[in-house]
Amino acid sequence: MINKSIKGQINKPYFFYNGRISNINSKYFIKKIDEGCSLNTNNSFKTNVKGEMTSYSFFNKDKEFLKILFQFFDIIDEDKRTEGYILNSSWGIKNNFSHYTKEHNHEGSYFAGVIYLNNHTQLLEFPEINEVVKPEIGAFAVFSSFLKHKCRRNVTDKIKYALSFNCNYHNEF
Repeated sequence: MINKSIKGQINKPYFFYNGRISNINSKYFIKKIDEGCSLNTNNSFKTNVKGEMTSYSFFNKDKEFLKILFQFFDIIDEDKRTEGYILNSSWGIKNNFSHYTKEHNHEGSYFAGVIYLNNHTQLLEFPEINEVVKPEIGAFAVFSSFLKHKCRRNVTDKIKYALSFNCNYHNEF
């Protein structure tokens, strides 16, 4: 028998970085995403992304992607409170007409991120912290993995392309 049942909320520290990369090779990544979405290993319509998607590890060893990611790592490493981390997964997203992303988080990872490859009207929303990211070439958000986020349906005929990634905790022994 239960002696006590408590349900409530607690405040939790988080981080959220938003900015823009000026030198991203969007054409390269869009071509790779199109290729990855056509493979039988894709995750299209199988995840919280209700659209086309590459496999979860599609960009893990891509040097062009890693060059971009290392810029984020340098910023995160400046915060002495950060934990050790490793790249766990990285994938491409292709949202066409009617595609959307269900509200979700990446809990279990340390932090997550998204990098946009083209300008689009389908916004990335973070309802818990009242932040919105407008997709523009090179726009990004890197955030604590427990932050919920979503994209409403794409109501245009224009495709939105993005790269996403998760970094897990990594204890150095």
